[in-house]
Amino acid sequence: MNIGLLVLDSVRKDIFDNYTSRLSALADVNLDECRSTSSWSAPSHAAMITGKLPSDIGIHTYQKSYDGVAFGETVFDVPHQRIGVSSNMYANTHYGFDRFFDAFHNLHAAHPNPDGIHVGRWLNENDGGIGRYVRFLQQALARNHTAASLKNGIHTKLDDISDNLPFPRPIDEGTQAINAKITSETTDEPWFVFANYMEAHTPHRSVLHYDSSLYDAPSSWSSYDADLWEIRRRVRAGEELTDQHHYDIERFRELYAAAVEYLDRGVARMIQKVRSRATEETMFIVTADHGENMLLSDDETIWGHTSSLSEGLLHVPFVVIGGPEWLQGGSPEFFSHLDLRELIENVLADKRTWPTRDRIPVELIGGGVGIPDDSDHKFYDRAIRAVYDDPATKWEWDSIGNRNQNDWDDSVHNLFTDDIGTMRQCAMEAESETHLDEQARSRLEDLGYV
Repeated sequence: MNIGLLVLDSVRKDIFDNYTSRLSALADVNLDECRSTSSWSAPSHAAMITGKLPSDIGIHTYQKSYDGVAFGETVFDVPHQRIGVSSNMYANTHYGFDRFFDAFHNLHAAHPNPDGIHVGRWLNENDGGIGRYVRFLQQALARNHTAASLKNGIHTKLDDISDNLPFPRPIDEGTQAINAKITSETTDEPWFVFANYMEAHTPHRSVLHYDSSLYDAPSSWSSYDADLWEIRRRVRAGEELTDQHHYDIERFRELYAAAVEYLDRGVARMIQKVRSRATEETMFIVTADHGENMLLSDDETIWGHTSSLSEGLLHVPFVVIGGPEWLQGGSPEFFSHLDLRELIENVLADKRTWPTRDRIPVELIGGGVGIPDDSDHKFYDRAIRAVYDDPATKWEWDSIGNRNQNDWDDSVHNLFTDDIGTMRQCAMEAESETHLDEQARSRLEDLGYV
């Protein structure tokens, strides 16, 4: 059987339900209650592929590399051709995620053709001045994949100048490139494809491919223009937001929804094309690593996916397209990403059971990345844990003494190896920094992580 695991980065469940009519129509299973294991990319992906909590697998705010994760600990330990395609910096070659695959491709807006020259890296390694463009052209013409290199050069330039142009951005965040790569690579069956799409992740701006009827944001507006940390500060302090803040919030929400709708069109079309030509049974799972807080009904008073285990972050879509019939008849009411690995193993072994658990634990070790060093740093950098008894009953506590319920159930602590304070201290003491080149750091800055 062919397996496709598609992660729509930062896509929350309620917005997914409202803007993904095509994927929903294709779905053989569409779970109403699925929960991620953490609130941002590094720990969420680690838990998803290993079935272990961030504190047990050792990937979190203070340690983001997969170098210590054994291949046999992951969902990718299958006798398939393993293909990875990602525009996410934390599920990428920079942090060792690629070593689980036979072929892995880092793709995003400015680097949609992996066979060509990586223009960002090339520019970092070559001196400035107009002469370097001549040298780039010469090297591109000398390579086997000249067209791919030239396309990368054009995309890089478009990406560089599009923020200052009075019309929608002409390129997406890598969705088309990812779909094209999956389509071209899924020929040696059986295959296991992993893909991460960053279209719904910040930054948000008007894009030519989006449905313009879904947003009023002018082409000149970008989420870079919104002071999201000031919005966080004011909401947490109970202060009134300005008219500009409200304007930025609405533009952000509109473009986020438009990005999700665009993903729906592209991903659904790719799935149909790949399945139509496959000779083996083919199953796609579409989910999200986490959601996004946007001051909506299920959000806490924190914007984005920093320092929170809200329902806006943890309640994610989980759609199964294709696969064996028993998946449709026995799907659980409540499902955790911690059980994704076992679910795929059961499908491949024809073990006709959805994995379930009585209680679902979730965890955030440190607030994430990009937290300012100010008077609120201790709050934003705290560790948080939560346990679900069911979708409506959630026990939550953090490392600075907060609890969400007065009538406390001490048994919730039994789902974790160490108490939250010890766990956070051990994680901080094991902190290690992955060396990133200038191009990788620039990409993290674009995504708001640095």
